Amino acid sequence: MIEVVQHLQQYVPKTNDGKFIPILLGGDALSVERGEAASRARMDAITEEDRLEGFTWKSEDWHGHVISLQVSSAVNDDREFVRFATQGYAVLAAFEVLNINSADELNVHIENLKTNEQKKTFLEKLSSDIVKRFVATETFKFTHEGGAENNTNNRTSCGFPGCPKTFSIDGRCRQRHRETCQYQTLEILGDVGQIESIHEEKETHTKTTKLEDKKINYSCCLLREGLMDWRREDAAKQNDGDRLVRMWRFDMLRFSYTNHTKYRLLAFKLQAQLLATLPPKMAHELKYNRTVNIHGGPGGNIPCDLALEFMNMRAKDGLTGLRGNLTSTALQRCGRSLQGCNYLIDGYTKGLQQFFGKPANSKPSIQRDISKLVDSLKDGKLFDRIPGRSHRSFMTMEYNLNSKLNGKNFFSWLTGKKEEFARQLRNRSYRL
Repeated sequence: MIEVVQHLQQYVPKTNDGKFIPILLGGDALSVERGEAASRARMDAITEEDRLEGFTWKSEDWHGHVISLQVSSAVNDDREFVRFATQGYAVLAAFEVLNINSADELNVHIENLKTNEQKKTFLEKLSSDIVKRFVATETFKFTHEGGAENNTNNRTSCGFPGCPKTFSIDGRCRQRHRETCQYQTLEILGDVGQIESIHEEKETHTKTTKLEDKKINYSCCLLREGLMDWRREDAAKQNDGDRLVRMWRFDMLRFSYTNHTKYRLLAFKLQAQLLATLPPKMAHELKYNRTVNIHGGPGGNIPCDLALEFMNMRAKDGLTGLRGNLTSTALQRCGRSLQGCNYLIDGYTKGLQQFFGKPANSKPSIQRDISKLVDSLKDGKLFDRIPGRSHRSFMTMEYNLNSKLNGKNFFSWLTGKKEEFARQLRNRSYRL
């Protein structure tokens, strides 16, 4: 990896006096991790080139999206199936909100509206009601368990609720820690009485869990996750940096309870870069320069790492034909000729209108499939709350998947990472 970074340094711009102007360099979690490890391995070097400076490592969206979908292969097929199920469940939710039993009744209701403005108002009201009843969740709050544990080692605690730091005596070290403690400005931490009430709520929750309707929990989760996936793809197509960053915030919680620790760190790193560690110009570039538009036109953007995957596919096609002639020289020749081959292939596809695969507008309609799905599921009353029922394969389905998250462990990890990043920035400022 050190050799890779040294090779890429030739593309980093420099000032008149020869100093690097840092640029953003992205990749998946493994690439970012190895790149930062290579920089740390050369941290004590003398020159900028030897310290492997010139790059600010960042996360890319497509790989994070794939990890959030919990799939390892056939990503496009899985997404199409999720999109299909989401549309079917959205229709079932509309039936429940409007108290109807068929799509014909819905079509008749829409056709009775005379103007497009009335139809728009009706659909907006219907969408809002579906979100309020079946998609929206309560405001997520951290549950800090164990904040009132007895101090059995006779050590003096920090004093701020939730802080795990303890000291042998109440001296200068404790006072210095309290001046910079990350817990001193938090308002979501409760006192002893609040923590006791949390344990009481847990006991009540275990008693009422058996009476929950796991089928409606599953339906709401499927609808919620499907719409989130749809929103993420639309944000990438529109290059909406604000929405893409919000998706990473949600994913930080998801990566925590699914044990994707590397991508959880990437999500935290992105927030830290935007809010604290990067200068305003580079932070703006990081937020609003996350996609590329290959064919032009509005709504045609794709994540940068997905565009790189397309190039990798063409490179692998060329390398596959080498077979026994696969040498380092052949690899370099193939890599250098890749862009020229791309120009030739793009000119061929545009000039002859012969595209690889089927164009997007030639996909068959799935309206009939959605109708069949709705007809097969509407008798199950999936959006009616009937206590005690569940799907055979999802016996313990929760309404909000974030309820799996251990708030205390997550908040301790979050605070530790903030302290670690602050320490790294201080060390860097000392070197400079």
